[in-house]
Amino acid sequence: MDPEYKTIPKGFFLRWVIFTIVGVIVGLSVGAFGDHFVNKIYIGDKNIVLGFILGATVGLAQLMVLEKRITIKGSWMLPCSIGMGLPFIVDVILIEAGIKFHDLPYSFIVIGTVGGFIAGLFQWRVFSPHSEIPGLWIIASPIGWGLCFASIKGPLGLAGNVILGAVALSLTTGIVVMMMLKSPEHYEQFEEDPQERNQTFDRSQYG
Repeated sequence: MDPEYKTIPKGFFLRWVIFTIVGVIVGLSVGAFGDHFVNKIYIGDKNIVLGFILGATVGLAQLMVLEKRITIKGSWMLPCSIGMGLPFIVDVILIEAGIKFHDLPYSFIVIGTVGGFIAGLFQWRVFSPHSEIPGLWIIASPIGWGLCFASIKGPLGLAGNVILGAVALSLTTGIVVMMMLKSPEHYEQFEEDPQERNQTFDRSQYG
């Protein structure tokens, strides 16, 4: 196997980090506005719109980076959106049932972790044709989103917490994606076909 195929372009990781950070910031901004609008109609909404929009923007941002490196077979953005929205729906159902789960100290972290797990459970198959360890994404996704949501509730103020959360998500998932795409399976598609190699010849010997 040619050593050159064992190297992921340096710009890939940087793009993943930047795009994910932008996805988080845009998603939280647009999602907060959407929640504010929906709350005028249904006061019981607890970040449902924010969850779906945040998942969609981050999923789209990551997809824009991934599709330039690998062939995407399956869905990436939709599972991310659904994964981050469903836990907030469950939270509202619990509220309607008189269970105030969202008032618990670590409820926001649990929501982020569960959302990341749901998303990862459907997204990991995207890596299957390109990595020997695609299942690692099922672990990385909930960890990344859990850290993101934990940071958003941090002590740095709104802007600082959002940036910290975005960085935590982008670095955690970015490192794991690099690990997965560096596994040998990803490079088999670039190897020269032995039959084609046997059919080649040196034109110089024919004058």
